Amino acid sequence: MIVATVLGGYAGGYYSKRINAALLRTIIIAFNFIITALFFVKTYVVTAS
Repeated sequence: MIVATVLGGYAGGYYSKRINAALLRTIIIAFNFIITALFFVKTYVVTAS
């Protein structure tokens, strides 16, 4: 797990310097929105059934 974290950090740093800042911001916001929606569904929709 530590190896994957380090590799992901280096890859994120490498690609974040090469991608347009506005595009990177959009990707991060979309990713966070999806993760939040999944946690909401898991917590309030699936367990309520």
